[in-house]
Amino acid sequence: LLAYARRHKLTWSEDSTNNDTNYLRNHIRHVMLPKWSPQEKQQMVTIARKMHHVNNRIDDIIDGAIAPQLNRQWFVLLPHSVAKEVIASWLRMHNIREFDKDTIERLVVAAKVSEVGKTIEIQKGYKMHVGKNTLALIA
Repeated sequence: LLAYARRHKLTWSEDSTNNDTNYLRNHIRHVMLPKWSPQEKQQMVTIARKMHHVNNRIDDIIDGAIAPQLNRQWFVLLPHSVAKEVIASWLRMHNIREFDKDTIERLVVAAKVSEVGKTIEIQKGYKMHVGKNTLALIA
């Protein structure tokens, strides 16, 4: 990258956190990777490629299951971590992008345990309605 920047007369800016091994990405880069053999590094690349394909397949399944309304019975049976991904995808599908992990957590719990008819605030202008069989977004 430095050579490319020099060649194209670009100003290099170093991220001040790049050498801080308190960050997991840097711990892996600076502490773990140098200890791995070429074969171990190749195994990690192979695993990462497989996971990429698995993640794409999961995304396809989620996209196919997400509609303007979610089937509440289906949603309730999802593992908690998967339910959080579904809610995040559902919100994005409806162009709701200003949310954080606490909002996702709150919505998943509400979707699974709230009484029928309850309406939960997502953010200004958007709510989630909990029906007997469905979860719906209200604008």
